[in-house]
Amino acid sequence: MKQLYGKLWVKCTAIALLVVFAILFAASALGTAYLFTYGAYADGGEQVRQIAENEILQQTNGDGWTALHAWVDDDKITRDLLRERYDPLTSNIYFKLTDKDTGKILFSTGALNKDDYTGKASAYYQQDMTTSLDDGSEVTVVYQAYLKSPLAPRDSALYIMTWVERLISARYLLIVLAVLLLAVCLFLFIFLLCAMGHKEGVDGIYQCWLNKIPLDLFLALLALLLVAWASFLGDIWYIDFWYYILLASGTAALALTLILSVAGRAKAPGFFKNTLIYRVFAWIFRALGRIPMVWRTMLVWVGLCFADLIFTFLLGSREAEQAVLWLFSRGVLTIVILYLASSLRLLQKEGQAIADGQTDYKGKPIPRWLPALKKHEENLQSIQSGIQKAVDEQTRAERMKTELITNVSHDIKTPLT
Repeated sequence: MKQLYGKLWVKCTAIALLVVFAILFAASALGTAYLFTYGAYADGGEQVRQIAENEILQQTNGDGWTALHAWVDDDKITRDLLRERYDPLTSNIYFKLTDKDTGKILFSTGALNKDDYTGKASAYYQQDMTTSLDDGSEVTVVYQAYLKSPLAPRDSALYIMTWVERLISARYLLIVLAVLLLAVCLFLFIFLLCAMGHKEGVDGIYQCWLNKIPLDLFLALLALLLVAWASFLGDIWYIDFWYYILLASGTAALALTLILSVAGRAKAPGFFKNTLIYRVFAWIFRALGRIPMVWRTMLVWVGLCFADLIFTFLLGSREAEQAVLWLFSRGVLTIVILYLASSLRLLQKEGQAIADGQTDYKGKPIPRWLPALKKHEENLQSIQSGIQKAVDEQTRAERMKTELITNVSHDIKTPLT
């Protein structure tokens, strides 16, 4: 498996398969959730069928309004076109408009002069519609739509209900399919995480040009792409189900790009150093390091007081927000002061150890974000190292002196032969 990590075509294939299987998993998971929500596993899908049939009939109310306006305008052409569209020989849907006050049928899609629906209906939908007449009065009609049972003509209603029946029949298979697809997606995802940072023919971790972009800048670019994608969809697409599907797909693609990039960056040293924030703060600390410690401390304290003053003015009379800000700022300041005190205590221990002659003493290191204390620690370590070196030199000299005296004494005591 590790031999495949560095191969580009393997990674591209894994990404393509992950996208395909993720789409299939999302479809199967959504289908399973939908069926479970509407009780398909308990009632055999009866409620799901009713919802689908009602949705089909509700989508015809636009033609109901068209028929009502055609009746008001006495537009015979439009009414004939509607009757042709909903001809019983080619359509499973029948609807009619009835005057709510008189009960008179104003329009129906029945064949020829047929005024009412006499067949068996599997679904029924009703809605009141009100419109104005030429004389300024208003008329309210009852819009009633029916769905044939059984569905006979091959129209969109038959097509939709056929797929609904297939979904209900495969409701248990969907659960198994969702689990298997999830397992495959996890396998491909883990493989890609492991493969990031590897390139065929290159030893060690390889960072592509994308991973060389500072991480926070990369995040900002991805966020801009997401906003641009959402704006583009909003301009060319109505906000409906498919709008959210396309938006979610774009978001998932950008999220996958981010995760894989972070996986590659994490394998190389200096993960946080490749950020603009780190570089800015590093530059600030380097600049502060050139300022004497007293002036540096005063500058930091003045900055904190100024920030506190600005937030106080911005919050105004909002006492709750001021209390939260005060607690937060004092909490952070307390942590910093305690950390400084702890670091000073470490330096004190190290200085005391040197004073006591413990030249091999090793204390807890001071963090680099405290450059003044870190420099002091390095000075103490240099003194400690110098003392240790001097002690070693003195010990070596004493040992050589002792060995010389021993050898000379031995030569004097040995008689010449």
